Order: sequence, then structure tokens, then C-alpha cells
Amino acid sequence: MEALVAEPGVEGKESKTPTEAVAQVLASSKFLQNIGLVPATKKSSNGSDPTRMAELEAELESEKQNSLEVRAQLNALKKKLV
Repeated sequence: MEALVAEPGVEGKESKTPTEAVAQVLASSKFLQNIGLVPATKKSSNGSDPTRMAELEAELESEKQNSLEVRAQLNALKKKLV
């Protein structure tokens, strides 16, 4: 942070104030997120992670299969009761 304040300003701009330097450093770290002052950013689910999408699709397929099996068992039990 001290280096940011001591840095000479770019043409037409003044050097950073201590407040600006702190804001820049904290924005680039996870400190505020870790202490709970800033919520963690969520990853967008726009399909950019094919591995995660494949995992979710496999999980969904597995749950569908389990659901079909439970439904078949339920139907079998219903038939026994009738």
C-alpha cells in the first residue's frame, strides 16, 4: 500500500491517496470476504465449466434412475396389498 501511495502520478493525475491505495489492495484480496463484510462472488452457471456440467448431468441421471427404481418398488408393494 505504501508503494502505491509513493508511486508518482501518471501524466495529468495525482498520486493515489492512502484511502485509494487501501481500497485497491482490499479489492484485490479476499480479506473482506473472509471476515464477512463483502459477500463472496458467485460463479455464473453459463456452461463455462464443462466438467461441472458433466458432474451435474450425471448426478441428475442417477437421481432419475433411483426415482424410477423406487417407483417400481412402490408399485410392486401396491400390487401385493391389493
